[in-house]
Amino acid sequence: MRVDALAFLGSFFRADLSGETTAGVLLRADLPVEMVRRRGIAEKSMLSVLLPPERIRVYPGSTANR
Repeated sequence: MRVDALAFLGSFFRADLSGETTAGVLLRADLPVEMVRRRGIAEKSMLSVLLPPERIRVYPGSTANR
């Protein structure tokens, strides 16, 4: 997945992710500061992502929230 946007929010970074298999779906992840720094994650970085089903949260939204 590609990091489309990365915002520092104090105790964590919020990343907007996209990928070829998730076209049209906004995937937003909160990443620990230390992970972002240690791995050099930045906008346009490519990441391997594992989505454990018990950790996925789906919230209502619209395209206006993007």
